[in-house]
Amino acid sequence: MPFAFALGIVLYWRPRLLPYLVILHILMNLSLAPYFLGAL
Repeated sequence: MPFAFALGIVLYWRPRLLPYLVILHILMNLSLAPYFLGAL
């Protein structure tokens, strides 16, 4: 939860960082996907 508040403050302070955070989020999801696919 503190990380979410920190991201909210950063995005309020610098909204131009949003595309980079979206790309980072996608990369983190893609790196986690093999663990879930391997469990099937």
